[in-house]
Amino acid sequence: MNAMSGPRSAAHEAREPVAGLAAGAAREPGSRVPASGRRTAAFAAAAPTAPAAARALEAYALLSIRLAEELGTDPALDARELHLAILRDQYPADPGWPEGNLVRPGAGRIRRGAGSTPGAAGGPRPAHEQLVGRDRELGELAEAWARAGGDEPGVVLVVGEAGIGKTRLAEALAADAASAGAMVLQSRCYETERSLFLQPVVEALLPAVARLPAVELRHLLGEDAPAFAALVPEAAAVLGPMPAERVAMDMQRRRAFHSVLAFLRELAARNPVLLVVDDLQYAGQSTIELVHYLGRHAGGIRLLVVATVRAENDADVGAALAAVASRVEVGPLGADAAAGGCRARLRVRQRPDPRSLVRHHS
Repeated sequence: MNAMSGPRSAAHEAREPVAGLAAGAAREPGSRVPASGRRTAAFAAAAPTAPAAARALEAYALLSIRLAEELGTDPALDARELHLAILRDQYPADPGWPEGNLVRPGAGRIRRGAGSTPGAAGGPRPAHEQLVGRDRELGELAEAWARAGGDEPGVVLVVGEAGIGKTRLAEALAADAASAGAMVLQSRCYETERSLFLQPVVEALLPAVARLPAVELRHLLGEDAPAFAALVPEAAAVLGPMPAERVAMDMQRRRAFHSVLAFLRELAARNPVLLVVDDLQYAGQSTIELVHYLGRHAGGIRLLVVATVRAENDADVGAALAAVASRVEVGPLGADAAAGGCRARLRVRQRPDPRSLVRHHS
């Protein structure tokens, strides 16, 4: 089948080779089936040959659009990991396939680079090389990240229609930043959790909090420890009892904001920090205010905040953050870029029998 012959026929013909991928998209991350087995089996079914890989990518694109339009969400974690691995031309039998090499989307993920050079022999190629037709957007994000690494922190809004690739751009930056040794903190906003104070930020910080011993965390936070412990229950569990403070509500908010800034400042003193917040349009007012606060007060910190925003909600979020944020506008791919993407995805080398991959790696 010609890969450009129409989405409906493509999706139909792709149904069998991408069955594992579609199942991964529909399955909750908490499934009892081992993650490695689900991922390997789905991948082996989805991409043993160039045509199958092309159909899997096309099916994933259709799935993403449909989920965004009908449910306002993205494919599940396993499906997104597989998609990123296909784009990287990486398979279960390849060196470097184990879980730790993929920077995962989702709440509270934290990744550190393993010290390998992006594109080194035997390792995955940089994620940005796999996004066809997005050179301008990736370049703008890379420039912002380079400035942050030079003690010029910033806030960047990645704005575009639902399903157009905003999250993929942010994930590509996160993957490359992590491979270079940065600390990547990721979270997503949910509309039904808007009333929870700073919930997306708290979730993003949790892994960093959990890996620090009490003595180090207390030293890192200093006088901000009580406010931070009040905001992050896991920090309170690590730090132990904190002195009770009776202050007005607006002062509590101010201290909470300052404690997050202090924590990020200390983390960034060790490694540059990339904070990715997906679907900021669903955030509560407190989260948007904190992003603004970080944009104003993070001077001299190696910190970049990247937030994705749907275009239909840009008027409100964009206006609130206009004074502190730059923008990366994500539009539709041009015809040449779309055709080039299809050609690139078809250039997938032949792979071993998928049954052997499942037998040896699931």
